[in-house]
Amino acid sequence: MIRAGWEYFKFLVRGLPIPPDKDFAFLKPGMLIFDVGANMGNYTALFAKRGAKVIAFEPQPFCFDFIGFRFMFNRKVKRVQAALGERESQMEMTISTAHTLSSLNPEWIRKVNESERFRQHGPKWDRKIAVAVTTLDKAIQKYGTPDYIKIDVEGFEKSVLSGLTQPVKTVSFEFTLPELKADALFCVDQLSKTGNYRYVSLSTTAGRTLVDSATLKQEIEAICATGELSNGDIFAHLDNG
Repeated sequence: MIRAGWEYFKFLVRGLPIPPDKDFAFLKPGMLIFDVGANMGNYTALFAKRGAKVIAFEPQPFCFDFIGFRFMFNRKVKRVQAALGERESQMEMTISTAHTLSSLNPEWIRKVNESERFRQHGPKWDRKIAVAVTTLDKAIQKYGTPDYIKIDVEGFEKSVLSGLTQPVKTVSFEFTLPELKADALFCVDQLSKTGNYRYVSLSTTAGRTLVDSATLKQEIEAICATGELSNGDIFAHLDNG
């Protein structure tokens, strides 16, 4: 709590980076958003500024406390100290010296170390904590069906989406390629089981074009074939047509 309070004081003085707004043209005032892996609340702040009600899920004690300071007077934000996964449980989370890289997926940690993805930052994963895990389905039962779910959980996306069995208007999840190609493909298939989704193309020449799941999976394969390290977010929009 003391560390989070000190970080909040520094935030008041220096601020924090503002995420790019270009991916969120679909947001409207009054929407309900689940921010899964809220971390320091940068996206939570963006969503709340756009008039949305935000349920911010964050299992790391330091980040959870910081969010409490940051949004203490904002009634649009509710924080929940929990991770999301395939089933309700307690799990072991590996904490990084860079809090944005803490993860519930040991395979992700191993693979990004092997690929030296974060070599320039020199992070260490040097301790473990027990965290509570709930599911998206349980969260929906408690808070209502969100208009948008943002998932940024450092390699745990597959497990988070495995806990969702119903359609949601818009879902985004982070990908890490080529290290977790199989997980990215699984996430596309998992979403496709819950509804008819169209995906924002990952092609650099396609702009904001929406494509079907088969085309998106081909794009994932093509990115991996280059051998270059790539990461970003896949946006899925429910097609009600």
